[in-house]
Amino acid sequence: MTRLLGSVCLLYVLSVAANAQFLNTDQKDVEKIKNSTLLLVLEEPDPKIVSKLSKKYPKALEDYQNQIAGRNFALRYALENFWDLTEKVEFHPESTAFDLIEKNPDQYLLISFGQYLEYERIGLVSGSDGDPAGWRTSSTGELTYNHTSKYTVLSREITTLEISDTKPLVSVFLPSVYPSLSGAVYGVQQIQYLLRYLAADGENKMSKMPKQIEANNPKLKDKILLIDQNDVDPKVTAEELAEVYPYPVQLVDPSVIREAILARDASYAYLQIVSTPGERGSIDTHVIADASDGKIYYYVTPGLGVGSYSALITDYRTRIKERHFKSYAVD
Repeated sequence: MTRLLGSVCLLYVLSVAANAQFLNTDQKDVEKIKNSTLLLVLEEPDPKIVSKLSKKYPKALEDYQNQIAGRNFALRYALENFWDLTEKVEFHPESTAFDLIEKNPDQYLLISFGQYLEYERIGLVSGSDGDPAGWRTSSTGELTYNHTSKYTVLSREITTLEISDTKPLVSVFLPSVYPSLSGAVYGVQQIQYLLRYLAADGENKMSKMPKQIEANNPKLKDKILLIDQNDVDPKVTAEELAEVYPYPVQLVDPSVIREAILARDASYAYLQIVSTPGERGSIDTHVIADASDGKIYYYVTPGLGVGSYSALITDYRTRIKERHFKSYAVD
């Protein structure tokens, strides 16, 4: 199947979207990251917030504490198990971490989640199953994650994973405002893929990333593409899908995607719908990455145009339609 015109259009849209979404990271930033100790500052509850909530909103206090514990757990897990670009990674609570950074500004860089919801809103949000969104503590005291958090309107909020000094050096957008284990791993793999791309050749630049993604795209047909069945428009039939996307693809329960990511299974690529900045709000961007190493095969905001923006809708995000499948892979 040859889609020359589609390939040209894909490159154009990739250029528009990717240039808007990736920071202007360069080789100097990569060297700085490689030569620094990466420091995860373990978030701690704010005593003032704890005092306020404990008096009037005990349930919100529990949610607030759970989100902090869960975010720390997810990012620490991802770094301990998936970060291999540098050897120096340390984990410190806020009470000591910022002293280290202040006293040794040339030694440390910070890795952290970026924007996320304030505790007041977290306390009001539920997953599609009606239980609290994000992280929670089970009856046995174990941290668990409510994976239906993805299927809420607030999943359209924007969250990042970034490495920074006084400013972000490299940053990627995450699939949910509530980072899960697989979501944190996705972020770590994306950052490492971008940094390795820059380090591979002195001529590589973030402005050339769209062409790099386009060069990767034909290899997608050799992977089994996993897509969350909840992300697909119910009107898309199996027969239609086979006609417009003739390569291996599976519409699966999201747990299958999580397992592929955590197992680094090179058989699979997977699609994430990620909230990214638009002119007047967040917009849905489709990202296809390799489950083994985060290689990007596709990065497009469908329908992106001048002045585009997202409207607040009751649906948790825009569903994948037949026309989207047509652009995912080219010969």
